[in-house]
Amino acid sequence: MRFHRTTVDPCGKGPDATYGPYTRKIPVLGREEAEKRAGRLGLSDSHICPQIESPVARRPATMEFGIGGRYCKLTCHVGIERPRGRREPCQGFTRNSRRRMMAKMAMIDQTQAPLPLFITLTYPESFPGDWETWKAHLQAFRKRFERRWQEKMFIIWKLELQERGAPHFHLMVYTERFIPYTWIRDAWYDIVGSEDPAHYKAGTSITRIRSARGAMFYISKYMAKPVGTGEGYVPVKMGRIWGVWNEKLAPMQPQEVVLLLSEFWQVRRVLNHYMEKHGRQASSGRRYDGMFTFIDSDTCWKILQWAGVVDEEDIACVS
Repeated sequence: MRFHRTTVDPCGKGPDATYGPYTRKIPVLGREEAEKRAGRLGLSDSHICPQIESPVARRPATMEFGIGGRYCKLTCHVGIERPRGRREPCQGFTRNSRRRMMAKMAMIDQTQAPLPLFITLTYPESFPGDWETWKAHLQAFRKRFERRWQEKMFIIWKLELQERGAPHFHLMVYTERFIPYTWIRDAWYDIVGSEDPAHYKAGTSITRIRSARGAMFYISKYMAKPVGTGEGYVPVKMGRIWGVWNEKLAPMQPQEVVLLLSEFWQVRRVLNHYMEKHGRQASSGRRYDGMFTFIDSDTCWKILQWAGVVDEEDIACVS
């Protein structure tokens, strides 16, 4: 068996690491054993280095997905590590930022998560032009929100610009609690210091999403909408475009399957074939970059089964 939760670090537990109720014997050739084998064969052992016992040797590849979610990521940890440049300040909703946000949302267990509240916070006709003030207003709303309801909730927020250049925020609040619209309206009106009667009436909105499919509709229509210069004025620096509050409370059940390198290639081929057969496309990079796609967790188990990595008994133990 080779299953474990992503919250468990398998790298420091040795080749016979135990992950929850499952145990996987990972074949790791240590330095001492390698030197013995090299000596028996009359080979030089000068090339043997401690890196053979690195975490990559124990974890050459992984397949990650969320139980009850719709995201699958196949990663190979073998290969030359590419140098990463210095990250510049956020300047909009980039393609990679959008992908990370969609992946975070797709990992949510739709069978266990409460149907979220969708909250929109807008500015009046006169609004501040610096993004630091926008974020300060959002943080003030968060503090007031948690102080009023005496409860921390898992929330995903997104900043978006209207055509007139004014910012507004979308919030997905995962809670079963009833939150009145009047409280949202009064709190935001007071935080931004608005004196516009029209803004008091139409500056906020709150909607209870009625189904998991409806949640995906709101995510694709509002949360994942690209932000660019065509939609209004974009400052040189905008800070973060989206974020998560209280991530530890996220209704997610991340699952990780450790793969040998040969299994990685087999799973990759099966996943590619499955996506092509269903007229869909999985995003992948270079040869060792792996791939990711948006499929449900049941399909992920089937792909692992078709690739010969697990069998029905293994899946029954996990489920």
